[in-house]
Amino acid sequence: MTSSIARAAIASLSLAFGCGSAQHPADPPATASAPPAEPAPAAAAPTEGKSGPSKAPEGDTAEAKVDDGAGAQPEKDAKPAASGDEKDSKKVREVTFQMTPTGLVIEVEGVRMEPKAQALRIDDKEGKQIGWGVKLTMKVTVTDSHVHRFTKPDHGAFMMAAEIDRKGKKEKIGDERSGDGEESVTKGSPVTFERDFKKAIGAGQSTTLFVGLWGMGRDMEEKRLIRKLFVVKMVAGNKKPTPVVSPPE
Repeated sequence: MTSSIARAAIASLSLAFGCGSAQHPADPPATASAPPAEPAPAAAAPTEGKSGPSKAPEGDTAEAKVDDGAGAQPEKDAKPAASGDEKDSKKVREVTFQMTPTGLVIEVEGVRMEPKAQALRIDDKEGKQIGWGVKLTMKVTVTDSHVHRFTKPDHGAFMMAAEIDRKGKKEKIGDERSGDGEESVTKGSPVTFERDFKKAIGAGQSTTLFVGLWGMGRDMEEKRLIRKLFVVKMVAGNKKPTPVVSPPE
C-alpha cells in the first residue's frame, strides 16, 4: 500500500517535470523575439553607411541654404548690389598714347583720337584784343565694327579743368555739365569734337587744360567718364602762342 502511494508520488513528480520541460521551449520564442529588435540598429547602420556618400550633396545643400540666407539679407539692400554692378562696369580701359609727327594720337577701345589745340584770340566788346584763349578740336575715328557712343552736353563732349598762372598767382577753374546729348560714331564716319576755352591770358601768363570726356561707351554698354585724356599747356608772349598737347601725367 505504501509502495503504491510512493509509486503514485514518483509518477506525479515525473509528470510535473515533464510539463516544465514542455514550457521551456516557450521561453526561447521570447528570447527569439528580442533579436528582431536588435536587427533594427543593424538596418539603421546601412542607412548611415548610405548617407555617408550622400553627405556631400547634403553639405552642398547646407551651403546653399547658408548662401540663400546670406542672399536673403542683401535683398533688403538693393543699393549695394547696384553699387557692385557699378564697380564691375568701371573696368580699367586700355588706353594708349603715341606722339607722332602730326601730334598726339590716343587709342581707346577701337577708337582713334587726334586732339589738337590752337591759340584763340579773345576780344572785348569793342573788338579790342584782351588776350589769348584755347580752341580745342579732336578727330574721332572708329577702327572696329562697334558703335561708339559719346555723351555730348550743351558745350560739347569735352570736360575740362583749367589752371591759369598769372605770374605766380594761380587760378583754378572747374567745369559744369549742362544738358545730356549723345553722338554715335561708326567706322567710316569720323566726327570732330570742338570746344573753346575763353578765359584770356596775357604776356607772361600760362594756361593748362586737363581734358577728358563726359562719357564714352561701346554699343549698349554704359557710358563712362574719361577724366584724363590729354593735357594742353599754353604760355602767352608778345606773339601768338602755340599750345602744346601731351598725354596726361
